[in-house]
Order: sequence, then structure tokens, then C-alpha cells
Amino acid sequence: ERLKAERERETARLRAQQEKLKDKQAELDALRAKRAVEEAERTWRKKEREEAERQKLIEEHLSKAREAQKLEKERRLITQAQHEKEEFSRILRVQREAEALEKMERSRKKDELSSHQSELQAQIIMNADMRKKNRLDFLQEGSQLRKSMESERLKLEAIKNEKLE
Repeated sequence: ERLKAERERETARLRAQQEKLKDKQAELDALRAKRAVEEAERTWRKKEREEAERQKLIEEHLSKAREAQKLEKERRLITQAQHEKEEFSRILRVQREAEALEKMERSRKKDELSSHQSELQAQIIMNADMRKKNRLDFLQEGSQLRKSMESERLKLEAIKNEKLE
């Protein structure tokens, strides 16, 4: 019985030792599993951080590209507005020059017409004066001719009367 009890104690000890080993193994397995989970979590978090960093960089690049595009568009609009302003000023200047030339031409034609009208008026007056003078000369000449003829008739009459007496 003592042997039996010793065997049982040995068996119990072995079982306890085996149980202890199993518990130790389970503990080690649990620890390994916990570490594997933690490692997977760390890897996942690192991957998430890297992805977030990559997304952040992409967003920054996109933001910079959008800003550069916006600035380029503003620069183009400013340049275009400047060109349009210069073109408008050029057209306005050309138009003003054309108007000034047209005004000068109208003024020259007006002066020319006025001068021509003055010459015509002077010529009309001169012609009227000439006709008036010619008429007066003609009338005076007629009057002198009548006087001369009358004087001649009176002379002849006097000679005739002298001879008749």
C-alpha cells in the first residue's frame, strides 16, 4: 500500500507537473498569441500611419498644385485684362486720331468752301458793278450823243435861219 500510495503521489506529482507544463505552455501560447496580436496591431497602426501620411502628402501636393493653378489663372487673367486694356486704348487712340483728321478735313473743306463763296460773292459784286458802270457809260454816251446831235441840229438850224434871212 505504501508503494501504491507512493505511485499515486508520483502519478499525482507527474500529473501536477504535466498540468504545470500544460499551464506554462498555455501561458506561453497565450503570451505568443498576445504578442502576435500586438505585433499585428502595431503593423496595422504603422501601415495606417504611413497611409495617412501618404494621403496627407498627396493632399498637400494637390493643394499646392491647385494653388499654383489658381495663381497661374489669375496671372493669365491679369495679362489678358492688360492686353485688352492696351488694345482698347490703341483702338481709342486710333479712333481719336481718325476723328481729329476728319475734323481737320471738314474744317479745311469748310474754309475752302467759305473762301470759294467769298470769291464768288466778290466776283458777283464786281460783275454787277461792271454792268452798272457799263450801263451808266452807255447811258452817258447816249446822252452825250443826243446833246451832240441836238447841238448839231441847232447849229444847222442857225445856219439855215441865217441863210434864209
